[in-house]
Amino acid sequence: RYNKSEFEFKISGITLLESLMKSCTKRLQIEAHPKDISKEFIDFLDKNVQQFPGNSVLKFCLNDPKSKLKFGMYSLEKGFEMNDEMANYLQQKPELDILVELT
Repeated sequence: RYNKSEFEFKISGITLLESLMKSCTKRLQIEAHPKDISKEFIDFLDKNVQQFPGNSVLKFCLNDPKSKLKFGMYSLEKGFEMNDEMANYLQQKPELDILVELT
């Protein structure tokens, strides 16, 4: 609010940074080359999504630049809640392109 020569700010809400990851993640998109998808990667994602159900959409994009093909898949009925385990795991995978869409 502007009052004469000074601005006035009022706090409307406070959210901890650690809870923003869970509440504000709308969609997680993982882009990868098919050769970078391993059984260990699929097992981790399966376990993590089952352990942390939620409203965030999980989308996979498999692309092959050599043949110029791109294939996308995403969750329709089941979502997940973004969590520390998922974030840490994906940070350790530099071969994956990660896009996080926030609300």
